[in-house]
Order: sequence, then structure tokens, then C-alpha cells
Amino acid sequence: MEALPAPARDRPELGGQQMIEADGGLQQEERRDPRYQGRLEAVLRVDGAWWRCWIRDLSLGGAGLDPALPALLGREVELRSPGFDFDGGLRGRVINVAEARTCLAFDLEPALQQCLGAFLAANVAAD
Repeated sequence: MEALPAPARDRPELGGQQMIEADGGLQQEERRDPRYQGRLEAVLRVDGAWWRCWIRDLSLGGAGLDPALPALLGREVELRSPGFDFDGGLRGRVINVAEARTCLAFDLEPALQQCLGAFLAANVAAD
């Protein structure tokens, strides 16, 4: 497996919390799971068709992808990347589409969730 790019720090991060802009200032956003932030090449399968994308953040609960794909809202998908070699892809559903981001929520079997957890533990920078 090839080395991953260093996580990008677009926004300040504090442990499991991240600072977000709201009402003209920064506020803490609670995160349940550690999150890989960076730019990881990937493909997203929808109804047998593959779409190229970039993983911008990844956690046990889901992923944020570039670009925004509004036509996929509510659809079941499978995410794969040459940056990780899980048996099969990460299955989930598109739950939100923002201006420049497609947001997925994963529905993973326990064994795959454990593999993803190990991947995140090895690739999320300690604060």
C-alpha cells in the first residue's frame, strides 16, 4: 500500500472537536469519531457506475467527498480508494450535499468497521 498524504489542516482542530464558522465566529463542532482530513483519490459506485472523487475527510461514521454530487442524495453507494485496501468498498448512503461536498454515512459490518478503525488509527495525526 502506498503512503498517504499528510492530513490537511484547513480548519483548526481540537482533539475530537473541530472549529467551524457559525454566526460570524468560530464555534466547536462535536465529532464522535477520529477523522482523517486530507485529499485521498477515490471512486464512488452508484448503480454499477463509477464516479471519480476525492475523500476530504473520513471517519468511522462516514466521509466527505469532493465534488458535490446533488443527483446522488439519498442513494446507496460504495466508496473505494487506492489509499486503503479493504475487502470490498465502504458501503453507505449519501445523506447531504453541500456547495462543494458530498457527505456519506457508512453502514459497515463489524469486521470492516474494525479495518477502517485501524486505518484511521494509523493515519490520523495525534493532537
